[in-house]
Amino acid sequence: MWSNDDDDFHRDSGGFDTSGYGESPAGISTENRISKRPSSVFPVAIKQILESSEDIIQIVGYPVSMMTIVCIITSVDVTSTKIVYTVKDWSGFITGMLWLEEENNDDQKTQNVVENTYCRMTGTKRMHEGRPCLFVYSIVPIEDLSELAYHYLQVVHIPLKAEELRQINQDRMDTSYVNPQSNLNVNYANSDSLSLPPHQMKVYRIVQQCKSESGMNKEDVRNALRGQMPLIEIEKVLEFLVAEGHAYCTIDDDHFKVTDT
Repeated sequence: MWSNDDDDFHRDSGGFDTSGYGESPAGISTENRISKRPSSVFPVAIKQILESSEDIIQIVGYPVSMMTIVCIITSVDVTSTKIVYTVKDWSGFITGMLWLEEENNDDQKTQNVVENTYCRMTGTKRMHEGRPCLFVYSIVPIEDLSELAYHYLQVVHIPLKAEELRQINQDRMDTSYVNPQSNLNVNYANSDSLSLPPHQMKVYRIVQQCKSESGMNKEDVRNALRGQMPLIEIEKVLEFLVAEGHAYCTIDDDHFKVTDT
């Protein structure tokens, strides 16, 4: 699927039971290499690893320390202490370093991962001799090539989903509540011309204060008027405002915006 020049790729994985990593055989002990392991694994492209100047890369503002790539092996260099893999996907080349423990030197899994085979490599980013590389926790051969397409979809999907969640959180932060008895920082010129009864005007003005594109959540309206109006009455007023064209539903039946904003 990938030649030694370029092509296409990718999949996600969530909770590998991986073990052991280190800075180098001389710089860190075996106990330290296996003592701490990030728990969340994110599917990434090699280009994302190479473009980050930090050990922890960012995906839509979320820090990612443990990552997995799906790639093809172009070379393997085996020594007594480590195996160095050169791998590539559609976006670039990177080196993966797997430190060998004494009891794992004849690990059957690594024997099946040879040049010109596809594999899934999981690890953390480190700088080695001035270049970014992966310190590998796990490397397994790919037996089903559909895993390449699945990984590609996950690499595209996760940033989009993260951005969606970030926007939802931002919308919630942007939703402000002002005491309906005070007119601070709110322009009620349009609402004053509606001639609504006081209890309906209270609900209307709460919804009017929301600046989010997704509108005011019904639960937020209830919370803003808690103790001032029965919940069933709030429901009736919202239905009335929509029926009369003073408000409308946005992303679903539980989110509202007024028509004059």
